[in-house]
Amino acid sequence: MFFIQYLGVGVYAHILIFFMICVQIGLRKFSPITNFDIVFVLILCFLFLIKTLNISLLDSFLLWKFYFGFILFYIFFRISKYQIDYRWLFILTCIVSVIDFALINSIVPIGLMKNVPGGELNVSAQELKGAYYRSYGLGSSPTVSATIVVVLLASIFYHQRRQYKDIYALFATVPLIMFGSGTGFVLFLIFLFMRYKLFEGKKLLFGTLILVLFVVAITLIDQNENGGLLSRMSIVYYNFLFDFKMEQIAEVITKIHISLVQALFGYSYKPDEGLRIMSDFGWLDMLETWGYIGMALLWIFVIVKKKLKDPPVLLLMISALHYPGLFSIPGQIIMGALLAVVSRDTYLKSEVELKLSGYENSNS
Repeated sequence: MFFIQYLGVGVYAHILIFFMICVQIGLRKFSPITNFDIVFVLILCFLFLIKTLNISLLDSFLLWKFYFGFILFYIFFRISKYQIDYRWLFILTCIVSVIDFALINSIVPIGLMKNVPGGELNVSAQELKGAYYRSYGLGSSPTVSATIVVVLLASIFYHQRRQYKDIYALFATVPLIMFGSGTGFVLFLIFLFMRYKLFEGKKLLFGTLILVLFVVAITLIDQNENGGLLSRMSIVYYNFLFDFKMEQIAEVITKIHISLVQALFGYSYKPDEGLRIMSDFGWLDMLETWGYIGMALLWIFVIVKKKLKDPPVLLLMISALHYPGLFSIPGQIIMGALLAVVSRDTYLKSEVELKLSGYENSNS
């Protein structure tokens, strides 16, 4: 299910997870969800019904599953107590991404890859002036896939600490280079700062040096948008991206402020208009499609679950400032798991403390 985008259709993941939830409930092998969870799900259903009053049922479903589909994975992990092995997923994702890169740049025509969006097929290897195709990976987007790699790396460190090895950070750089995503490298840099606490004490000097080197590097990379694997790390591209996003914000704000209802619950798409899904500004996409209320609900859910300070969750939230890894299928799976499940190391620690407490009581 984690790699289902290689089939080109993500909706199967939601159908499958819904079936798995029903099986868990049918077998009565589940832990109950909280009252807050029930209220949240009911509110999401209410939002869906409001959406169907303005756009088609199918379009409403597509928007709901894309932006709120994570709740299905959250419910499954919550009631089943199943825990993801982030280390295994990280290693497998890195391997698959490298294979993906090798195939589309050698023997497999890029048009045969189901995980590559149709619009990208317009860019041929010749147009790239001999450069390589970037790997699109399990997220059907270089940026999304790079985000998933970094989040998995962070999840190993913060939720499976005993299995984390620093060499994994080195492994991560291989697919990150093949994705050629500036966002991926920025998130990776943020992780390194958090991992080694390069903002504290004497480490601050080393952290500052890394930032200076990063700024120098992106300044020296002077390539156009499709100039190669590192072109998306150039200062030229970052400047373009900033200006472009400012224009997007102004456009969307004007678009949804046609009426109070659309500002609160999202834009009412006309039959001939394309839905805003997986563009290059995740939070703005959500604001347009679900309005201020829809976007606020997601933040409220994360804050109430006390997960905003969880680094992997934080990285997913930050990533939605560009292509939204948070809303991709692998992103939804990871988000659901992180919000629902206590980490293995935390669980083991609590078990040890419980046993020690029982031992002390028996001796007293």
